[in-house]
Amino acid sequence: MRDETRAQSIRGRPKRMLLSSILLSLFFFILFFCIAEWAVRHQFSRYPAGLYANDSMTRYTFAPNFNGCVQIEEGKRTCFHTNSLGLTNIEEPPFEKPIVLVVGDSFTFSVFDCPMNETYPAATEHALAALGKEYTVLNAGIPGYSITQDVARFKQLAPIVSPSIGVITFFIGNDIYDEGIPDQFDVIDGQLVMNPKYYAGNAVQRFLSHSVIYRRLSAIITTLLWPTHSPQYDAAMYLSTNGPTLFSQNIKIAEKDFLDFKEYCDSQNITCMVNIVSSRDQVPGV
Repeated sequence: MRDETRAQSIRGRPKRMLLSSILLSLFFFILFFCIAEWAVRHQFSRYPAGLYANDSMTRYTFAPNFNGCVQIEEGKRTCFHTNSLGLTNIEEPPFEKPIVLVVGDSFTFSVFDCPMNETYPAATEHALAALGKEYTVLNAGIPGYSITQDVARFKQLAPIVSPSIGVITFFIGNDIYDEGIPDQFDVIDGQLVMNPKYYAGNAVQRFLSHSVIYRRLSAIITTLLWPTHSPQYDAAMYLSTNGPTLFSQNIKIAEKDFLDFKEYCDSQNITCMVNIVSSRDQVPGV
């Protein structure tokens, strides 16, 4: 009986050793992943923790009094700070000069990490000064914004800064697409991530959305698979995926937003305009 029990124990040993090896490997994998995640968050994060904050009118905006750097392209960083309004301008209200308030997405904020003094709102202020027209041009661009959010952000800031001129920057490459999903992003750890409702049934992806490593690898793979980006390419990809019907619906949403923008500006005696960006080459610093 003892010999039989011993034989069974010997036969079960490989299974126990295999299970122990699997558990030990899993432990070291999790440990390595956590260390790597910590390193990436502190050294290579595209948008550092604390940059974004939730907002009831626009879903998210830059946090006030932020100080740090963003990295959109490898090896290129833009360091800046935000004032008490979450704007990238140094000046604080009240402002001495007449105000030009510019809203938009990353093309307004800082395309491909050009320095803040070379963004197109900054270049506009310099150009106006060269013509003898003294204005403070406020850069209210937020990466990821849709036209709907642009209008909401403008209406949020206008009563505070009292602009003489208002500008919405509209990039035709993806802004029509963004009109159809204004809630596509949420803020997690100060970073923009896809709204969990778009993968509500996928617990693994919901967990991975908190990982900077996962988001960076996804971006790299996307770039490798679809290296060509142009307004024509973006529009073609959108149409092939969503069809002309949905595109037409988003056009109507954009028209409504622009009309809302115009009506608000007229009611507040603000001179407003839309800056249409058809390619990256039109933006200073690129």
